[in-house]
Amino acid sequence: MKNERKTELKVGITVTFAIIFFLWVFGWAKNYSLTDSRKEVAVLFDNVAGLEIGDQATVNGVRKGFVESVTIHQEGVHVILSFESDTKLQEDALFSVTMLDLMGGKRVEVHPGVASNELDYSKIHQGQFVADIPKVMELVGNFSGSIPSIMNKVDSSLTALNSLVSDIKMQNSIRNSVSNLEDISVKLNAMISENRNGIRTLVQNSVDLTNETKQLIGDNKELINTTLRDVNSLLKSTDKVINEIEGLLTETKNKNNSLGKALYDEKLISDLQETLSTVKELTKVLVDQLKGEGVNVNAKIDLF
Repeated sequence: MKNERKTELKVGITVTFAIIFFLWVFGWAKNYSLTDSRKEVAVLFDNVAGLEIGDQATVNGVRKGFVESVTIHQEGVHVILSFESDTKLQEDALFSVTMLDLMGGKRVEVHPGVASNELDYSKIHQGQFVADIPKVMELVGNFSGSIPSIMNKVDSSLTALNSLVSDIKMQNSIRNSVSNLEDISVKLNAMISENRNGIRTLVQNSVDLTNETKQLIGDNKELINTTLRDVNSLLKSTDKVINEIEGLLTETKNKNNSLGKALYDEKLISDLQETLSTVKELTKVLVDQLKGEGVNVNAKIDLF
């Protein structure tokens, strides 16, 4: 009797642990949790390539959440990700749909970001789809339909090239070009051989001239610096003189000096013009008298 009870107790304990273990595995697989303190993030993707509810959401490759919902909207696919409460995501976090394994499974890979501010969980964030092996195979399948056309074009190009190479005129042209190139090479080698000493001398003279120039500059460095300083001083003095001349011209134009007043005084100019006119008339009278009877002077002097 006691043995039967022990057996029943062992069976009961074993079944209880089996049920608890099954529930734990089932909850882990379905991402069930006894706590409600989780973080949800809304992400909008252009394409999720077969992502399903319950698929993993990993942060830097570590599983920290799952896909809670997948909804198709006009602007794209709206995905809700549920993360554990201790998951830290920054405002520059990146969300990507990637391949989970070679069997075609999908997951959402998250790069947590490095910004100082935490992610705003109330906003919808933009995600991206990373092409995986099935997508690449699909692209290759689409491309394979163009292969016959490409091969036909390659075959046509090779046929045209073969015809061009087989042309006797083209072959003769190629032979002549190669022969001319060979002649030019021979003549160039001969010219270099004949003028080798001259080229060597020219190079040596260039080297000597460079060394002499360096030595000349080194020996007269102080003199050159002094000359440059003197030239700089002369330029500054010239600028000063030019500025003074410009100031004098400005003062003259504005009648701020005697020369300006004399040049731009309308009354003085009028008097000068009148005086010049009188002198001109007097000169004309004297010339006429000298050509005639001489100079007639009528003078009346009253002493008292």
